Amino acid sequence: MNYIDRYGQFIANNFPHAGLEIFEVVETIGLNTNWEEPQSYLDWHNLGVLAIIDAENAPDLNTRHNHFYFASNCFQKSISYPPSSLHYIMLLDLMGEKTAGIVNTYNCLLQSVHSWLGKGEIIPCGLVFLPPKLRSELVSNLNCTNGYSQAGLMLGMLFYNCYSHKCLEIRWLELAVSLIPDFVLGLLKLGLEQIRRQQYEGL
Repeated sequence: MNYIDRYGQFIANNFPHAGLEIFEVVETIGLNTNWEEPQSYLDWHNLGVLAIIDAENAPDLNTRHNHFYFASNCFQKSISYPPSSLHYIMLLDLMGEKTAGIVNTYNCLLQSVHSWLGKGEIIPCGLVFLPPKLRSELVSNLNCTNGYSQAGLMLGMLFYNCYSHKCLEIRWLELAVSLIPDFVLGLLKLGLEQIRRQQYEGL
């Protein structure tokens, strides 16, 4: 089974009634990826996503660890690509290194996202892995037409659904709210955290 067929199987396993259009999106991403000789951030990102999927399906812990290690290398080589930063956070969370995930990815993610906000810059979208409880949103992520939009959508879902109780660092809240300003829950959390820290400016 080739690279893109493996991801197609991942889609089929989670969305047995997925329409043909989503497989066409995946095929387009696959055709734009140099799987055998990765060079661009998109190449490394997509290889990393497949490695996480392979880890999820691994028959034993040793094989799972090997896939995680390969995915980690891939995402580190594409860390300036915002979707890769977020996948790296997920990977480190799966490996039990949650604090490291926050520290190692925040600055790069913040710099790349803030340089884009308001400028309309477009970067290509990549393949997406989401944890099981968020997997119903996989298709909407794949349907994004801009990698920054894809990263913003992922950040909103991951932060509010998976990490909000673990990382109430105000800088993460600020980034999440700047990307998804309509999330009232995020605004409330940001306000409460600012009050807790006695940072009243802007309230």
